[in-house]
Amino acid sequence: MNFKDILKQQMINHPSMMPQDVVKLLFQATYGAEHILENVERAEAFFNEEYEMTEPDNVPLYEPISEETVRVNFAGWKQAGLDKTILFKVFCESAWTASVEGQKRDDEFWHRAEMAQEALQEAEGDASVNLDFSPDDWKEYLDRYRLERVRPVHHSAGYREVEKPAYRIVKKEILLKYQKV
Repeated sequence: MNFKDILKQQMINHPSMMPQDVVKLLFQATYGAEHILENVERAEAFFNEEYEMTEPDNVPLYEPISEETVRVNFAGWKQAGLDKTILFKVFCESAWTASVEGQKRDDEFWHRAEMAQEALQEAEGDASVNLDFSPDDWKEYLDRYRLERVRPVHHSAGYREVEKPAYRIVKKEILLKYQKV
């Protein structure tokens, strides 16, 4: 599955996405979660707090956001009865690996942004995609975003309200090494 297909599936699964949420996905797909692990103790405390507040639910255990990166849903992980310490270990190893590799950077982010534009244009005629913004809205948001350096953003308020996102970004190969899912 290529990135455009992954993005389209995310748009189908999460119709509350707004341009800001697409940028968040692009950033996570490109950089992983290395920026969150600047302070491991704080990251672990936040992980535990968010994990405990999340109710188990019958949602996918993980969703691809790039060819090699997935979002592991806390609700699905809890529903499956899996060990949260393993998930935190996978998260840390994924973030540290991404930081060391240094291969994915701004050029890849902007290439994915172009693919997002194409995917959004293609989605306009697709009845399975019901987003509340247009390709023009995306372009306008991206033009404003481009005025500063590439940086992480939060989910939009609407996405947070509808989706209640609670997940961690990990490399799929590392997840599969620790957990046969």
